[in-house]
Amino acid sequence: LDDFGTGYSGLSYLDKFRVDRIKVDSSFVAEIETSQGARSMISTIISMARERGYEVTVEGIENEVQYEFLRKFPGLVYQGYYFGRPQQFSDLLDNPMLTESDIAAFRKDSEEEQEKLRKVA
Repeated sequence: LDDFGTGYSGLSYLDKFRVDRIKVDSSFVAEIETSQGARSMISTIISMARERGYEVTVEGIENEVQYEFLRKFPGLVYQGYYFGRPQQFSDLLDNPMLTESDIAAFRKDSEEEQEKLRKVA
């Protein structure tokens, strides 16, 4: 469930759809440095998601302060410019730092995601 906590991605959807992961919206992450409310909201979303057995991705991480706050929650998947710019999959495979097992894991994850999408469609 993308952009969780905003717009049409609210709590009511968790029981209406088969959800196995949520992606915390970047609007919460953008305010980590300045808003206790945003930090509290992120903590609550992560706690609730874990209680329900969901994988949690946090998007929009752009600096070290945001990352350090989120590191307190083990097992998250992180996304954002702090880690790198979006890339085409083919460009990612050209990265000399990747091992063969990294590439195999990317392919396996991609195949699993495609299979899940086929089941939903």
